[in-house]
Amino acid sequence: LSAGNPVFCLGNDDTHDIHDPRDFGFIFNLVNSASKSPNDVIFALKRGSSIAVKMKPNLDSLSPAYKLKQSLEVPRPVTVLTSNDSVVIVFDRVCDTIRLWGQNGVIAESKTGASQISYRFKPQDTYIRTEVSQRNAANIVMNPFFRYTKDALDRQKPEVNQAITWIYRISVIIVISFIVIIRIYKKKRKK
Repeated sequence: LSAGNPVFCLGNDDTHDIHDPRDFGFIFNLVNSASKSPNDVIFALKRGSSIAVKMKPNLDSLSPAYKLKQSLEVPRPVTVLTSNDSVVIVFDRVCDTIRLWGQNGVIAESKTGASQISYRFKPQDTYIRTEVSQRNAANIVMNPFFRYTKDALDRQKPEVNQAITWIYRISVIIVISFIVIIRIYKKKRKK
């Protein structure tokens, strides 16, 4: 973000065992899409219309029903207003701490025990990202507000460095081939 790239947040559990309730259901996204259709959800994610949620694990109750109930306690933005160089965010409940992060991880604004926060962009600001911390519930990260020219987000496409990509691919093939040759050689030596 500080380098000027429009980057959106996504949260996930990195689950390795869906049968272990300690391994999933704590980090997820709330997506503000027109419908539940895959196309609408993907469109909303690409435009940053989501928030990432990290719930506090309660090891006493790990059932999916409990996690669903706990997810209802997540602070949700109910009003987000932008006007010229200002932003106002209102949540559906009082939050322990609301922070607005700016360039290079600097806290631009912070409030405790509040349900709303506002900020006026300074000339040096290119983005502001909102984070809500709750002591006994869930923390959320909202996608950033950018200062940009019209259609700048649509024009920003990552560039693929073809030369580096091929060097990496060839290197991986060489390393894997080397490992296979060594294993074959060792097997033949044992005989």
